[in-house]
Amino acid sequence: MMMGCITAEASTFYTYKKPDGATIITTREVKEPGYELLNITIHQANGPILETRGLSNNSVSTSNVSKPTSNNSVSTSNVSKYYYSANWREDAKKNFEYLKPGEQVQVLEVAPGLESYQLYNAQGYSAIGQSIFRDWDVPKDSLINQAKKVGATFVTFSKYADSSITYSVKDNLNNLANTVNPKNLATIIDPNNLGIIYSYEVLFYVKDNYTKNPNAFGFRFTEIPLEKRKTYQRNTGSYVENVVEGSRAYKANVLIEDVIIAINGNPISTLNDFFEIKEKELKKTKVLELKILRLVNNELKELNIPVNF
Repeated sequence: MMMGCITAEASTFYTYKKPDGATIITTREVKEPGYELLNITIHQANGPILETRGLSNNSVSTSNVSKPTSNNSVSTSNVSKYYYSANWREDAKKNFEYLKPGEQVQVLEVAPGLESYQLYNAQGYSAIGQSIFRDWDVPKDSLINQAKKVGATFVTFSKYADSSITYSVKDNLNNLANTVNPKNLATIIDPNNLGIIYSYEVLFYVKDNYTKNPNAFGFRFTEIPLEKRKTYQRNTGSYVENVVEGSRAYKANVLIEDVIIAINGNPISTLNDFFEIKEKELKKTKVLELKILRLVNNELKELNIPVNF
């Protein structure tokens, strides 16, 4: 489990009495009615308590209380700092439909994993880059700004919390023990006021018009992943990563994770073989028969699927 930390000169803890009489300690001011501010404790980072301010009544306004030197303000730079472009061929990029002037960027939160990536690939989107990082709760504006920089029209992000412990509690746990029994931390720290660190994965997409090419199958492929080569019992062939809905390959029932091992009887060893053989065969015929390896109920089967052009 990761506990985030931040370097700071001092940290501030606010002690409140809740409406139900319970006492909480939080790193943020509470503006909700019925919360009574009891005291403010300022800690030097990794050092002693610098100051404790006791408040005698609940008429004291917290709006004039000094803010902590360290806070969990969002670092908007992480989205761009950890951005990496996808390694697309130049001829493939010619089919990309980049963001137009005045066009709005769509941002959508998705569940972690490959499911959403495969879904949007099937709808004709291609990822042109990604950002993977840890940060506080990142505003959508920072994602939109990066999308505009790279020309993405559509952004998905997933996030999950590595830890529910605030950076200030982690950094000052020993000092906090001077005022609070550490055994009670779980019950007195307000879970609604924690500075939670999230793991983010952000994908930047553009509409990909490659399926409009008259000679396009409508799928993306790559080499067989190393971890799947034992399953398919081979190193060579073209591994189908996605199939675009409505394309020739989709209508012919080519599936994700199929491995193409031949076109019209011509063996496919490398990715270049696929392109060369496809172009050669299309000069002779408008039907390309794909010999495919497919895993069906944990059994490897060889299928022949004709695709009409």
